[in-house]
Amino acid sequence: MSQLSEFQIVYATCDQIYKAEEISRILLEKRLIACANIINNVKSLYWWNGSINESAEIIIIAKTKTSLIQSVIDEIKSIHNYSCPCIICLPILDISEDYAIWLNAQID
Repeated sequence: MSQLSEFQIVYATCDQIYKAEEISRILLEKRLIACANIINNVKSLYWWNGSINESAEIIIIAKTKTSLIQSVIDEIKSIHNYSCPCIICLPILDISEDYAIWLNAQID
């Protein structure tokens, strides 16, 4: 493994599979991410407007460069249908060298 901190994971949630696919495709087309995993049918429990809510959501896990994080966040916010979308960015602390080379080659 290679100690590389130039990459990050972006975790975001959506309420519809078509919205998760739309966000992922646009990010890919703009070369802001190298890959997106979409996980369907996740149960979310959360506080909203003073009460606990429950809903089915879809998770997007995208891989990108640290230098592109703000662009990824801005793009997700511009497409997303939530007024307050969950967008969490996590540094990749360790990554296989082959995957890092591939990831780097896919993103502008």
